[in-house]
Amino acid sequence: MRLFSIPSTALRAWCVLAVLGCGAHGLGACAPAAPETQEDADSAEEDPLAGFSEAFRAALPADTVFLVEDRPITASEVDAWLETFGWVEPVKSQHALRRLIVTNLSMPVAVAQALDPEGRALARERMQRVREKLLAGEPLSLEDPQPETLQANYKSKLGLDRVGIARQTPMGEWSEVFETLGGFTMVRLIGAPDPWLPNSEVIVEHVTVSYLPPEYAKETVKQAIPQARIRVVDPEWRRYMPTIYLHQARLPVDGSVPATDDPSNP
Repeated sequence: MRLFSIPSTALRAWCVLAVLGCGAHGLGACAPAAPETQEDADSAEEDPLAGFSEAFRAALPADTVFLVEDRPITASEVDAWLETFGWVEPVKSQHALRRLIVTNLSMPVAVAQALDPEGRALARERMQRVREKLLAGEPLSLEDPQPETLQANYKSKLGLDRVGIARQTPMGEWSEVFETLGGFTMVRLIGAPDPWLPNSEVIVEHVTVSYLPPEYAKETVKQAIPQARIRVVDPEWRRYMPTIYLHQARLPVDGSVPATDDPSNP
């Protein structure tokens, strides 16, 4: 079974492995079954978590605002990027910045997580082991991912996420491990101008462990998004849901929340 069209032989081989390997955990497999009666359907329409167990509900972070398959997106995770996105887009309101973060970061990363949860778990463990070695001053083995040094701005391979974390990390120190699209990474700032503007070139060292093929990750996730089951858990956050996703999202019944941008808060 193919989840979406595959642009190359290499990615097609990866996708087959991912589909076979994820079993009950791949896209669409972890969502609850379709309602059997009209009463169940009505309940599902009102409750975006209908069909999930009480244990699953209880385990969700208290500030969960969206659910992609069974992957929560929390308000705190989104808002952690407000300063970085606001640095690049200083005239935009918090409302607009949240929509940018959900559209360009939170939603794609959550879809990537759902594509290969087992591979993701292994990549995170491997990245943590590499970080421990680097902090301890131990040499990396030939099997370990090696640090790469880049001189560029955020529009390059570095991306806004790596550059944003580098801005928040003291010069010369390794950051905490964080998730990027289809992988885990850590960064170390080597050099930056003063003032450091969004288009400034900086020198950043990074180590990354991918669970999706990095050369195809963006296209893979782009094609997977229409297949993903998206749920708006907090109706107040429906306004931040990209319009393109609204047609496939399960929404709580709340007529007071607009489906599109609030014109009074651009």
